[in-house]
Amino acid sequence: MRIPLLGNIFGILRLAVQRLFSQFGLNASMCFGIAIAVMLAASIPAFSDAVQLRVLQTRVDANAENTRRPPFAFMYAFFGSISGQVEYEDYLKDDAFMQQRFAEVAQLPITRTVRYMHTPKFRLFPAVNSAEYKDSGRQLEWVDMGFLSDFDTHIQVFGERPKLRDDGVIEVIAYSELANEIGLQTGESFILYGPPKRGVPPIQLTLKVTGIWAEKDSADDYWFYRPDALRDTLIVNEEQYAKQVAPNMVADTELSLWYFLVDGSRIDPERAPFLLGRLQRFTTEMTQQRNGLTNRISPAQALGAFIKATNELTLLLVIFSVPLLAVALYFIVLVAGMIVRRQEGEIAVLRSRGASSFSIALLYVVEGLVVGGLGLGIGLAGGLALASVMTRLTTFLILSDHPALYTQLGTQAIRFGIIAAIVGVLAALLPAIIASRRNIVSYRTSQSRGTRPPFWQRAFLDVLLLVPSIYLYYQMRNSGGMVALGAINAAGAAATADPFSDPVRFLAPVLMLAASALLLVRFFPLIMLGLARLAGWLPVNTSILLALRSLARAPVNYVGPLLLLIFTMGLAVFSSSIAHTLDEHLTASTYYRVGADMRLIETGDSNKEDASFGGGAPVANTSSPEEPLFYTFVPVQEHLRIPGIKAATRLGNYVASPKVPNSPERAEFVGIDRADFPKAAYFRGDFAQVP
Repeated sequence: MRIPLLGNIFGILRLAVQRLFSQFGLNASMCFGIAIAVMLAASIPAFSDAVQLRVLQTRVDANAENTRRPPFAFMYAFFGSISGQVEYEDYLKDDAFMQQRFAEVAQLPITRTVRYMHTPKFRLFPAVNSAEYKDSGRQLEWVDMGFLSDFDTHIQVFGERPKLRDDGVIEVIAYSELANEIGLQTGESFILYGPPKRGVPPIQLTLKVTGIWAEKDSADDYWFYRPDALRDTLIVNEEQYAKQVAPNMVADTELSLWYFLVDGSRIDPERAPFLLGRLQRFTTEMTQQRNGLTNRISPAQALGAFIKATNELTLLLVIFSVPLLAVALYFIVLVAGMIVRRQEGEIAVLRSRGASSFSIALLYVVEGLVVGGLGLGIGLAGGLALASVMTRLTTFLILSDHPALYTQLGTQAIRFGIIAAIVGVLAALLPAIIASRRNIVSYRTSQSRGTRPPFWQRAFLDVLLLVPSIYLYYQMRNSGGMVALGAINAAGAAATADPFSDPVRFLAPVLMLAASALLLVRFFPLIMLGLARLAGWLPVNTSILLALRSLARAPVNYVGPLLLLIFTMGLAVFSSSIAHTLDEHLTASTYYRVGADMRLIETGDSNKEDASFGGGAPVANTSSPEEPLFYTFVPVQEHLRIPGIKAATRLGNYVASPKVPNSPERAEFVGIDRADFPKAAYFRGDFAQVP
């Protein structure tokens, strides 16, 4: 049974390949249409990912500049002063959990791990005359003891590094700033004293300062805090802390901290949502591990904004690309219909000789899979190239000089491409499935009868489509057009709304275009009939007369190409016009906000040292009536000496509070120089009526 089945499969494959080559031009066109659909679909997430990844990197880098930490830095801490101090054994459990679990959560290369902990603060006395200090209530300083992992490689020590001793003396090193302030010297001994608390015996440890340390490079990414934040911490190594410090204290852990640096260069939009989800779950797991373990520093907020912006941009681009994808699919249907019409006689003969509808449909499915597979491969490559080109666009079909952003085909891009290819293959199979049901009798009958109008004409869908088109146009007109003004902002000026906040606004013209095109196609036969009769009465060329009569007699053969031409040209004009509109909107809104090509904020020189103006903080006027307060500014004419400056004017913008009875109002007071202001300020004819 398997051999005949394999023979049938190979026979169908061989026949499908032969049929593909027999209609090579049309099948190549259909493959091109599928490739275009895949390219458009795949380029959307690829472009969105590339743009938003750059935005993510910019945001994280900006945060790194503000915090002086690397971009992907994570800090987790436990504060004993808030959640209650714990024992060193508890810290060891937390440390094992944090290091193991964070590596599983990040799933990215961890370039650095720093662990830090210190005790509560205690009073520090000199070993000599320590009793006098205790009795007087004085101390040299309040200090704590702690350790840092990998500390020795990032500091320079003047003296010796601390080591473990068995005589009860704890060797420590002190920060240079602390040593300078209280006069610590290497080799000196001190007493660390903590009074008894609620049944806890007093703590008294003998310390010896073996060295004074200073950081090698304060800008090194090793420092989770500025090095001077460790001023009051006497540093020991971890072995000393475990064997000498922790056993002599009860609830010794005041602060435990974990600082991880992660290589975020491998972050991509596909992995970012999963990373954010793991980080959120990790926060819950930390609380379960130890109440008080908190997240202090993390790029999670930037990741969340990145994911949201990526999804919004992808959805927006999908909405904008729906008309283009519809045109591509319509082109596929037209080409598939032409192929099927050429093979209708062959299909009818096969059906009359015993071939089932399933066998004929299976033959077309195999052909569609071959063509769709080729279109998918070509389209994915083209989508990656298109996304790269899109990152260089500044406006409609205008490329900038900056290099293209890095683009890649992620899982979502490949998924979009596969879906587009499947939809394209199904659209190509629709005419074939309809034709596979015909036999020789129904085929001849359909040829002898006149062609019926398409379903959408019989159901008057073109007329019904006008209803939502007119409604959306009415709504868009009442709301201010494609780009509307928003609410009044705090300064009293009209704030422009985000033009992309309502994508349906952009679909209204497309819907109107579709309704108008379908209505034109409905009346196309009558128009062609009238032109043919008119050409019969006029002395026109014979070829023109024959062409018009052919269009009038069989208009259905030209409806598809006519619709495709109308949609293609209409969408091209719409895309160009909307790009020009958005460019003008951006330029006008920026000029309206700034007021001119450039706005310069100057601070004047005052005759009072404690007075300020412009960018300075307001200071009370302490001048006397005999000596009034005044400011001196650079004359306006001095700005005109700068090359490229054609006009300049003074402008003052102040908040005013007019006193209206029973109605508090807020106003804006603008002071201008009426002679120079019109020369420099941005003004448009629709701002006001100028006499």
